Amino acid sequence: MSDRGTCAHVRGLGVWVPPFWLLTLRACGCSADLSGQCYPARIARKWGDRVIEEFTAQARREESLGMPVMPFMKNLTRPLDRARLQLRFVNQVVLPLWTAMNDLLHGLAVPVDNLCVHAVVAPELCWKRACVF
Repeated sequence: MSDRGTCAHVRGLGVWVPPFWLLTLRACGCSADLSGQCYPARIARKWGDRVIEEFTAQARREESLGMPVMPFMKNLTRPLDRARLQLRFVNQVVLPLWTAMNDLLHGLAVPVDNLCVHAVVAPELCWKRACVF
């Protein structure tokens, strides 16, 4: 990699890598950050509950400071709203990202399958039984 003009420097590692690999490394970091819903349902539910608790606390704090609260963080004490938030997150963010990562890297079929179960099974559970995903 003598031609640094086609490479990007990775801060902290002190190395130069081609832009595609830098993008891949960043995508891996994002995928890892959003991996809580890739676990089996029992574990994914715990992750989701913790994130919702965090959102609820943040919304309360923002309200107390007179700051605007993001709409998706409002009313998360109601089971149906919690379920909707989780399903949208899985369907619109995590599943597309992890599907693309599996296409790129292969070997991620189990997490993607878990996401598909959450995206397909959870709506039935949540809408018909009004349970929390």
